[in-house]
Amino acid sequence: KQWYQRRVRASSFQRIKDFYFSTLLFPLTWGVCIFFWALVMGGAPMIPQLSQKAHENLLLHWNYIYHIKHTWIVVCPTVEAMVRNIRLPSLRQGFFTLFVFNLSYYIWILICFSVGGSWPYPFLHMMSFAMVLVFGCFVYCSFACIFFLTHTFQVRFGKLISTKAE
Repeated sequence: KQWYQRRVRASSFQRIKDFYFSTLLFPLTWGVCIFFWALVMGGAPMIPQLSQKAHENLLLHWNYIYHIKHTWIVVCPTVEAMVRNIRLPSLRQGFFTLFVFNLSYYIWILICFSVGGSWPYPFLHMMSFAMVLVFGCFVYCSFACIFFLTHTFQVRFGKLISTKAE
């Protein structure tokens, strides 16, 4: 084989990086952006700190910090996924990793509530405890759907390499 035809094995660090990129970083950044804009556009009354005037300013001033913080995080991972070969884990591994991450994050949210007496996110104040748990399940299902769709899209159309091909 010629030097350019040899398949280069990824290092352990690269495999770990690819695993967490495709299972956590990519779906979570898209989910955060989608949920943020859904709350800003349709759920302004759910956010007590966001008065009508502040809501209008958020939509008018494009350099507002929350807009940048919750939107720009999508750009870098999307560009990276388009220009770099990323080895994908199996769907089972991805769903399990996403589940463990979401479960630990919601346990942290519940610990913050039980210790501090208030929810870390202002819109959770308007929900009952049961609705917060339902919301957590909804968020996991949403992230899992984003993971599944991006995994399927990337395997079929993207530059990503499936681990089963190796």
